Amino acid sequence: MTSGSIVRLGTIKDVVRFRDHLRSLGLSIPCDNEVQHGNDSPLLAKLQRGDLRIGNHIAINPMEGWDGTVDGQPSEHTLRR
Repeated sequence: MTSGSIVRLGTIKDVVRFRDHLRSLGLSIPCDNEVQHGNDSPLLAKLQRGDLRIGNHIAINPMEGWDGTVDGQPSEHTLRR
């Protein structure tokens, strides 16, 4: 991985390469040494902020449907999601 090249994150298969890539970008993002799976996964932990309760840490970017406006604003469909 060279600095400045575009790397498909799906091709990075281990933590060492991920950390190397972060360093090449000048980023400091903490990450665990191992991915926890199943019930141990922090992604499955519930969240609560005030009265808002969320069943897990998994989120889907509303732009995934590619339904924003031409100028990059959220469309009615995006807002609905």
